[in-house]
Amino acid sequence: MTNGGGVGIIATDLLMDEEGELAALQPKTIAALDKQMPRIWSRANPVDIVGDADGARYSAAVDALADDRGVGAVLVMNVPTALTSPVEVAHAVAGAPGAKVAPLIGCWIGGPDAQDGRKVLHEAGRTLERCTRVNRACSKRWPRLACSVPQRHWRAGSSGRPRRRCSPGCCTSEAGSCCG
Repeated sequence: MTNGGGVGIIATDLLMDEEGELAALQPKTIAALDKQMPRIWSRANPVDIVGDADGARYSAAVDALADDRGVGAVLVMNVPTALTSPVEVAHAVAGAPGAKVAPLIGCWIGGPDAQDGRKVLHEAGRTLERCTRVNRACSKRWPRLACSVPQRHWRAGSSGRPRRRCSPGCCTSEAGSCCG
């Protein structure tokens, strides 16, 4: 899910490149989102909650997606706009009841304001190691994009330097689908 439709489409392409599977949203999930989102939201996955999305809208979307049994994890992306605060959105995502139900991975795109939002997610421990292949793909495609995976989920690589831990089956139909 994202407040930037183009970024959601690119993330979906990256997920497919990594042999991931995009979740098919259940009708009840679409109905729940219809009640909370503006009329122009995407009504499909990737879930575009529109550029002016504030923390309340992000929280409502996280809750609806986490309640969908077909969603194995939620990729939550935030694109900076002049209309909302990435920090406020990060607090809302971290505090959303759905954040305790579904594995979340946060990608806050941008400079210092986005960095502060990423810090909120790290401190809340709401971003998890699930779907790190999407993170790896994001990092390859956008070196300046910091996808949030807490360092406690990293392990030492053969060089002794830390690297992200990735479950071999994450984001596949066997392990559940990812929601972008």
